[in-house]
Amino acid sequence: MLLQLQKPLKFGSTISKIDLDTDIGKNYTGDLCTITGWGRNGEGNSPDRLQIVSMPAVNNEYCGTANFFDETYWNNILCLQEIGKDSCTGDSGGPVICNNDKKLAGTLSFGLGCNQTTPSVHTRISRYLDWIKDTVNTKNKKNKKDKKTKKNTKAKGKKSNSNKKNKN
Repeated sequence: MLLQLQKPLKFGSTISKIDLDTDIGKNYTGDLCTITGWGRNGEGNSPDRLQIVSMPAVNNEYCGTANFFDETYWNNILCLQEIGKDSCTGDSGGPVICNNDKKLAGTLSFGLGCNQTTPSVHTRISRYLDWIKDTVNTKNKKNKKDKKTKKNTKAKGKKSNSNKKNKN
């Protein structure tokens, strides 16, 4: 999902932007990846602070087989697993950053429960760059067109009002 904000964010000490990973062919197996989220913690409670955990990426074939999905999806995923660590309910959509390279590598898609013996599955951002760019560009073009139409409508309204004033 992409969100369009009404106003641009003001970047500072608590808000910063992140680049998207563009390396479609990158093999993350063995890389240390960090995930964050507001999902349930180990006790099953909702936390009052953002949760952060780092786990290694596992082989996509192992992950796909463990999660019972077809080989055609294996290139679209990034899977993480370490015994005793996991994402949990409420973390979906959260970011994945690998090897401190400050790029968004993925977003949490699902897991088969918290702290299970199967890897958590994350959508690889690089595999969806075309969709992201097309969606953002289409929305930007529509917004510019809508603003132009709105501006022209307001201008026509002002002309009509000024003509009425002059006739009275």
